[in-house]
Amino acid sequence: MYAIGSMRAILEKGLSIPGDVSVVGFDNSELSRYCHPPLTTFGLPLKRMGELAYQLLTGNLDNKIGKLQINADFIIRDSVRH
Repeated sequence: MYAIGSMRAILEKGLSIPGDVSVVGFDNSELSRYCHPPLTTFGLPLKRMGELAYQLLTGNLDNKIGKLQINADFIIRDSVRH
């Protein structure tokens, strides 16, 4: 939602996306694809993140290194130059 608000402010200033400014979001909400231009974003595996959080809270995750790595999808749309 912040990225979408940023896009609006950028366009209101007379700048172009992605000509003058590239914009990237971070949650791949449904609105991302319907913006103008469609928003480039990271898609997070929310279900998997919830499962890992539950396992950490209940002690059912053997995590000896103290951190977890979760991969995200980078979904390139028209809000960045490519």
